[in-house]
Amino acid sequence: DYLEIQPICNNRFLITEGKKIAPVEVIYICGNHDRVLGYTLIKAAKKAFTGNNRAEFDVSPNPQKFRLIGNTLIGWTHGDMPKKNMAGWLQDRARKEFGESKYAEIHSGHFHSEQVQSGAGVTIRYMPNLASASYWEHQQGFPHTVKTVMCYRWHKEKGLRSIWYNNI
Repeated sequence: DYLEIQPICNNRFLITEGKKIAPVEVIYICGNHDRVLGYTLIKAAKKAFTGNNRAEFDVSPNPQKFRLIGNTLIGWTHGDMPKKNMAGWLQDRARKEFGESKYAEIHSGHFHSEQVQSGAGVTIRYMPNLASASYWEHQQGFPHTVKTVMCYRWHKEKGLRSIWYNNI
């Protein structure tokens, strides 16, 4: 099985405890509000785990990343692109892997609440937010959602097996 925890927010505890169970890969995706600070924090986290062969970091500045896990293609992006382009980027940039996959999902956080959409052979999952509401969110009257960490358990042949929620 493959375990995905969304989002970890540079959480040293999750990385340290997770690597006791299995190798950990931290995949950095920049947000639309913290492109510099978020990148600085992930670089510091990577440095803190230098020399640890059970914790790998993908800190490349690519705004979209993907991995083929068994027969499931998982893509990550912040999601601040036109909604009409959300499914297409994965099919375009991961053409080979998309052809090899039975399941394809994109995980995004831009809307700060859980939403699921399907179409064109791709499931798009928007994740809840862990951060407190900003001035702008209060000013705009956006609803305050429950702060939640979501954990996905993937099987290499059967795809998504379970989703665990941890409300904070």
